[in-house]
Amino acid sequence: MMRYRPLLGTFVEVSAHEDNASIAIEHAFSAIQKIHNLMGFHNPQSELSRINYQARLKALEIHP
Repeated sequence: MMRYRPLLGTFVEVSAHEDNASIAIEHAFSAIQKIHNLMGFHNPQSELSRINYQARLKALEIHP
């Protein structure tokens, strides 16, 4: 089973060949979506944007 989604500025392909392939693929996309949300430079609400705008002014706590 193979699926594609537009994430990280490209199309991400995830494939799995097991009994629970659909569940495994959804878990993989969930992890990639989290990174996309944290590091999306087009999203002014992302952590990366916050770092770019605020880190020169004060220390920031960021996701590990």
